[in-house]
Amino acid sequence: MKQLRTKDIITILFIFITLFLFASANPIYTAINFGNSIIYQIIDPAGSGSAFSDMKQSYNENNFISGTMITLSGHMQRITGNKALFNAENIYINNDCYSVSKSDKTATDYEFEQLCMLKEALADNNIPLLYVSTPTKYTDDKYMADNYGVDSYTNRNADKLLGRLNDADINFLDLRKSAKEENKNISDMFYYCDHHWTVDSGLWATGKIAETLNSDFGFNIDMSKLNPDNYTRNDLQSCWLGEQGQMLSAANSRYDDFSKISPDFDTSFTVKSPESQMSGDFMDVFFNNKLFQESMFFYDNASFHYLYQNYSNKDISITNENIKDTKVLLISDSFSHVLTPFLATAVNNITTIDLRYTNDIPLSELLDNTYDKFDVVIICYAPYMIDRKSTRLNSSHDQI
Repeated sequence: MKQLRTKDIITILFIFITLFLFASANPIYTAINFGNSIIYQIIDPAGSGSAFSDMKQSYNENNFISGTMITLSGHMQRITGNKALFNAENIYINNDCYSVSKSDKTATDYEFEQLCMLKEALADNNIPLLYVSTPTKYTDDKYMADNYGVDSYTNRNADKLLGRLNDADINFLDLRKSAKEENKNISDMFYYCDHHWTVDSGLWATGKIAETLNSDFGFNIDMSKLNPDNYTRNDLQSCWLGEQGQMLSAANSRYDDFSKISPDFDTSFTVKSPESQMSGDFMDVFFNNKLFQESMFFYDNASFHYLYQNYSNKDISITNENIKDTKVLLISDSFSHVLTPFLATAVNNITTIDLRYTNDIPLSELLDNTYDKFDVVIICYAPYMIDRKSTRLNSSHDQI
């Protein structure tokens, strides 16, 4: 239990006075909720994470000035030096407002077994399999121990799985290694206060995947379609608050930049989902202009990472009307939202599956009678997704 200091008491009184002056909707209700989170931050930092989450939800539901309240609470966190709130949400942040998370150790047994069975099923149909491991916001787990004093197995889990895939002769692409070979600064590949990588990183990763398909599998993908020089960009500065930034509050995070990137060459696509179908050029079918143009309360705003997903999360079939070769099945997580559109410019068809939205339907059932539709199957996951039930290759635990 931490004793209150004079500056703590003064700060609490100041915040409460501010609340009563500005919280005209319901000052008593606001003061109680906000005061609860502040007091927790001072006398019980380790337990303040849940208190802040409850406060944030209450504000969003009951108070039109909730953004101000959440930001004020963030300022209080800075004053008291309380980072336990962040840690309770598995968010660790440095002085430059760069947020990271940790992963627990996992055996990787389930993923490895499922990948082996999937490889066999695909081999029976002469379809190659490529596993792609994306980077995360740090590529050495010592980063977490050195900077925050916690153990993280994010990269060690990935290393273990890839080592087992290598022994089993399953093709994989380690984009962490690719980034290192090109001397890329990993932090520049990601947003400050969101766990996703940038649009530029998605385009770069797509190029690396296409290079691998050409060199290792004999495809003939036109790499000019994935050359950044053949794209127009509109760079927007400090325009949105990432998913972790929303949890931390604007006072403890920073607004991220965003790059709107579109091809200079002619494009024509047809996108089909279980609910709808649409046709048009790259920006018509992939970029969510409605979300981009809406002015929303930023603590409720969807991540700008999803601007390149102008369709549902369910099974999607994307046909490039200008290209006749190469049909891809892409099984992936949300990192692919800025990967799929660019890959679609260079192949004839992509079918995407996000296993988090398949209602535990086994992959064998999802692929039943469809093997003849694909030239290659790509599984692309971030290391921290390993051993998460919602992303397992067969989340119902039935065999492929």
